[in-house]
Amino acid sequence: MPASPLSTALKLALLAAFAPLALAQAAQTFTVKQIVPLTPGGDKERAAFSRLPGLAEIVQGQFAIGAADLNGDGSPEMFIVSLACDSAGCPVVVLQSAGNNLAPIFVRKIAGRVAITREKVNGYYALAAADQSGAIMKDARGQQIVYPLGAPGTTTSTTEPSAQRP
Repeated sequence: MPASPLSTALKLALLAAFAPLALAQAAQTFTVKQIVPLTPGGDKERAAFSRLPGLAEIVQGQFAIGAADLNGDGSPEMFIVSLACDSAGCPVVVLQSAGNNLAPIFVRKIAGRVAITREKVNGYYALAAADQSGAIMKDARGQQIVYPLGAPGTTTSTTEPSAQRP
């Protein structure tokens, strides 16, 4: 039985109405801009960071530090990465200068190398978990493991990281 012109028109109208919604929900593809260059932290950095709330535990053992501009303001944000990793990854804290203080804008474990993407989300380049070849890692569902910054809930990822190690 052929579709009536009304039902065909209704289907087309619904398709046209919901197409933008479907496109908005499509997963964005991220690409690596750079791997965050890290250098081992020493006693001088440990003493300084131990005074900041929440960082004493991260810098207690071996840790690394790095810097990169994540929002394009010309001022680099600071990365502190604990090298005491487990199956969920390594603790990573990103600090941003806030006047005379440093404020955390990202706190979570990343299972992989810390990468900065070419794509901005909420005014910041997103972070991603990268494998040894520098490619963005994927979770069990095949979705890229990417972490947006600059919005409420920045301490959570867009996908749950896999148990892969850096």
